[in-house]
Amino acid sequence: MAQQLLQEKLTCAICLELYQDPVTLSCGHNFCADCIRDWWRSRVECPECRELCPARAELRRNVALSDVVEVVRAEPPAAGPDPDPDPGARCPQHGRPLELFCRTEGRCVCSACTVGDCRLHERVLLDAERREREAQLRATLEVTRQQATQAESQLQGLQQRSSQIQSSACNLASMVSGKFSRLLQALEMRRIKALRAIEVAKTQALAQAQEEEQRLRGHLEATAVFDRWTQDLLEQSDDRTFVQDQRVEHRREPRGLVEPGSFELWQVQCAQSFQSGRHYWEVHTSNHLVTLGVAYPDLARHKLGPYTDNIGRGPSSWGLCVQEDSAQAWHNGEVQRLRGVPGKLLGVDLDLTSGCLTFYSLEPETQHLHTFHAIFTQPLHPVFWLLEGRTLTLCHRPEARLPPGLQEEASGLS
Repeated sequence: MAQQLLQEKLTCAICLELYQDPVTLSCGHNFCADCIRDWWRSRVECPECRELCPARAELRRNVALSDVVEVVRAEPPAAGPDPDPDPGARCPQHGRPLELFCRTEGRCVCSACTVGDCRLHERVLLDAERREREAQLRATLEVTRQQATQAESQLQGLQQRSSQIQSSACNLASMVSGKFSRLLQALEMRRIKALRAIEVAKTQALAQAQEEEQRLRGHLEATAVFDRWTQDLLEQSDDRTFVQDQRVEHRREPRGLVEPGSFELWQVQCAQSFQSGRHYWEVHTSNHLVTLGVAYPDLARHKLGPYTDNIGRGPSSWGLCVQEDSAQAWHNGEVQRLRGVPGKLLGVDLDLTSGCLTFYSLEPETQHLHTFHAIFTQPLHPVFWLLEGRTLTLCHRPEARLPPGLQEEASGLS
């Protein structure tokens, strides 16, 4: 081991071999005489510390270092320990220990690599990179555990509620049956009235079920109409017609009579919803002061507090609010201010499998804005709000895909 360490100290940083005719620079570093002369043909600096060397500096032979190298060369190789059980721990190019991590290329490097390939790259020690990544993983793990705890609490609440319903129903049925059994003759007329009341209740319940069935059929028909409209739009050859047919525009006056379930705010919610899988769409805005996100079907239709929109103001929605000089991420009434100002073209990546909702700014360059982590328990509808005079275009093209670099980043965040 000592001989191996000594050989490493007597190795030229340029040719990675034992010194041949070693010389010493003014900065104190040693190199083979021929190696440093070849190096100075294109540079005037030290290969290790980058200190500028005087032009045509006189190179003097390091006599003591040369004698030590000759002694090492003359000694027979000592019987070393067993071969390195981890060959991957050394640089495949230089054979040196992988002590550093190049963040620019995303790989482990040795000290010799920093002289050549990774000279201008961002480099850190391996343990520092590990500590940073461990902190990120622990933060993600903590969020996942909190979500699991929340889900378990909700599950227990549902189980308790189901048990209470079953117990109440059994007790009520037993009480009614007992009374009718004991007072059958005296309460015959009341029994008939009770049966009639049950029949009326059944009729009402069936009527409600039929109404709900009709509503669902109407929804399916609307979905089919939307599907045909989308297909016709996708087959539209004229670009202007294609873009204008998908525009959401703020108007001073409503288009017609306000229907039940309409928003009181300048807000619109897509009829299409997502229940599983992964979905990606892009949104182009005419200017800032817009909000986009996703929401459950029960998103409040009225104004909540002093806010101009209700996207992200409660537990049923998640939103990105784009302002003139900043951006904010909203959920359950809590806000997180984001760095930078997004462009007018935004990307939304919804991964229901891993419980991630990610927003991106796609111009002037692609950048990650924010990722929500949640357990989505209901279908999600895209939802938008825009200030007066703004327009919003939903660019939902079949070929639209999350950029490859961001796909890997989103997978890592999952």
